[in-house]
Amino acid sequence: MDAEIADAINRHDAHLIALDLDAISHAMRAVAPAPWYHVLNDLTGDGVTEHAKDLACVAAAGVQGIHFDGEPADGDWENFLGHLRAEIQTRRDCDPEIPCAAASTAVASGVGS
Repeated sequence: MDAEIADAINRHDAHLIALDLDAISHAMRAVAPAPWYHVLNDLTGDGVTEHAKDLACVAAAGVQGIHFDGEPADGDWENFLGHLRAEIQTRRDCDPEIPCAAASTAVASGVGS
């Protein structure tokens, strides 16, 4: 698969996963007030770990319209997790309840493009 196509698929899937988690987080705010992007700190570290892969698989479960099937496009976990990290960072940057020091370092640009 072409690397640009795989990147676009991974970005799209990460975005749809984040939107799904946004909806769940909003619906659960009475019992779980911390938003999902604040709770999933294990996805914000660098590199690819089995734990990060497992979290991504759980987050992707049941999300409609994604290509992710337990493996990212082209099997590129670093790319896929990078897009998930970018979705998390974007939300943290916009959240006044989370201090800047708690936010992870910025990841690749191009989120939402």
